[in-house]
Amino acid sequence: MANLKTKNSIRRQLRWLRNLRDYYLDDREFVRILSNEIRVLEKLLYDIVMEEYNPLTTRFDKWD
Repeated sequence: MANLKTKNSIRRQLRWLRNLRDYYLDDREFVRILSNEIRVLEKLLYDIVMEEYNPLTTRFDKWD
């Protein structure tokens, strides 16, 4: 359940950042910063989804 809320939150933030980036296309520096943030969030979302579909790859430090 927590992952679902996290995924939805990340998707909502990605949508907002992408719209913001499209609006500020003239400001190259701002677009670069937004693109970096978007890339980080996409990677985080990808990692969450992959961990859900392949739970055997979870970190071993949680196996105490």
